[in-house]
Amino acid sequence: MSDTPKRNPLVGLAIAAAVLYVANSNGIVDLSKLKLHIPGTSAPAVDTTIPAPSAELQAVVAPITAKLKEQPATAATYAGIYRAVANLIEAEPDKIRTNADIRAVVIEAGDWATRNKIGSPGTAELIDGIVKAQLGDDPAPLDPAKRAKAIALYRAIAWACKEAT
Repeated sequence: MSDTPKRNPLVGLAIAAAVLYVANSNGIVDLSKLKLHIPGTSAPAVDTTIPAPSAELQAVVAPITAKLKEQPATAATYAGIYRAVANLIEAEPDKIRTNADIRAVVIEAGDWATRNKIGSPGTAELIDGIVKAQLGDDPAPLDPAKRAKAIALYRAIAWACKEAT
């Protein structure tokens, strides 16, 4: 029998809901624009896959996978959070206009995870270092190229976390 606890599939849903709640509370996302799919209805299912990033980004985020390899439940939670961040950056260009807006969402999600005792010591610092190295930390507006780079990076981070599950 393994000592690894079973993953509760509702944890990912709860985190996604928390990220959306925080983003909505801070005026970053308008939840009234989201469409909800209810299982058993004729609405199409939401794609939850995280495609593999470029080989260059895979190398950049590889330390994240290595760090989370022994904590698959935490890795799955982080994968959902960072995938949601990438989707928010892409879907809300009028609300997420700067690098500072992105960081605000990530910080709120991290605070939520900490309050709920979800995490891995040093992982936030590792991811923050990767983000700063790739995107910088100035609060300047996101031009289309920097927005695309941010989306790709946060999807790559989500992919790296998922690879650790």
